[in-house]
Amino acid sequence: MHESSDSRASAGVIEPAPNRQDRSQALHNLGGLLCGQGYTVEVESLHLTVVDGGRPVEVWAQRRPEDGNRLWFTWAGGIRMCPADQPQDAVVAIKGALKRVLARM
Repeated sequence: MHESSDSRASAGVIEPAPNRQDRSQALHNLGGLLCGQGYTVEVESLHLTVVDGGRPVEVWAQRRPEDGNRLWFTWAGGIRMCPADQPQDAVVAIKGALKRVLARM
């Protein structure tokens, strides 16, 4: 029988720290999808920058403790975008953000 993470946490069991490599891998996967669609992407250690002829859009990969410590893509400043296991949703959101940036120029 498996215990839920909530019951383990309440019993004083400390979960291992999230792996930085998971965050980097999620960003590299997202960057690959964006490059495949013709965008210029630069992946740093824990965030990526996307450019499409205008101002850059920055995306981070962060854990959400309130969502079972699941990995999410966020905008700069920590505003949630979508779960990292749904990278196509992130691509759609980023493309929309890039269009808004170009429209303001």
